[in-house]
Amino acid sequence: MMMPNIHPTIVHFPIALLIVAFFFDASGALLKKVELTRVGWWCQSVGTVSLLAAVATGLLAKERIVVDSAAMPTLDAHEQIAFLSASAFVVLLFWRVSLKTKIPDRMRFLFWAFYSIGVSAVALGAWYGGEMVFRFGLGVKIFSP
Repeated sequence: MMMPNIHPTIVHFPIALLIVAFFFDASGALLKKVELTRVGWWCQSVGTVSLLAAVATGLLAKERIVVDSAAMPTLDAHEQIAFLSASAFVVLLFWRVSLKTKIPDRMRFLFWAFYSIGVSAVALGAWYGGEMVFRFGLGVKIFSP
């Protein structure tokens, strides 16, 4: 028996969590509220783990779907952006863990630049994922009555 494609279910967790994490962290930094940055940290942590799960299930899903040549560039872009996102957030997670979740002032600009790139990559990857489903119908089974 073949396992169902769970990528579409899992992928929404990192999209939501990592974007929300960015806004909690930014709000915490601007308002100097530790509670907000703590929420950002937890959203980022869980979001990063769920992003790795989304990448893994995406790779499994890729092996089980038929991709026509028109959709292949979109799938390739989606996959490359997913790897970029996962790499960025794994680095950010380890960076934050090594600093005991507090970003020193001297590293703040670099951290936020890298964080912005990661969040932008997640959003762009989500857009390409939507294109694959809604423009090309990848992974979508249509049943006729």
